[in-house]
Amino acid sequence: MKPRRVQSCLMLVLALLGLTAFSSAADDTPYEEEEAYRDWFRRGSIELKRALHVTRNQNFGLARNIILFLGDGMGISTVTASSSSSNNSSSNSNSTSTTSSIIILVVVVVVVVVEVVVVVVVIVVA
Repeated sequence: MKPRRVQSCLMLVLALLGLTAFSSAADDTPYEEEEAYRDWFRRGSIELKRALHVTRNQNFGLARNIILFLGDGMGISTVTASSSSSNNSSSNSNSTSTTSSIIILVVVVVVVVVEVVVVVVVIVVA
């Protein structure tokens, strides 16, 4: 090999070693993106601690919002029962239609009571 060629190969090897040394030194310092990433976590942690502190200091013993469901008790079953009752009343009035009217009336009353109980339970649970 010629001395010039050896010298240029040696220069190339030294240049590559120097670049390698600089690239490993650059990895030791955190990137700006990593700092921003850490900053987001730090801010989130502070915000979470603040929110938890505020939540713990609130008074949870008092009811603030109450939802009251009002209805006339006319659900699907009630409308069907009253429709059947009115159809039976308009036809001939014999003992069978009177008995069925009483049964329908009892069913309507039971359905209305059940709907009121459900509303009261929903209010108490809420």
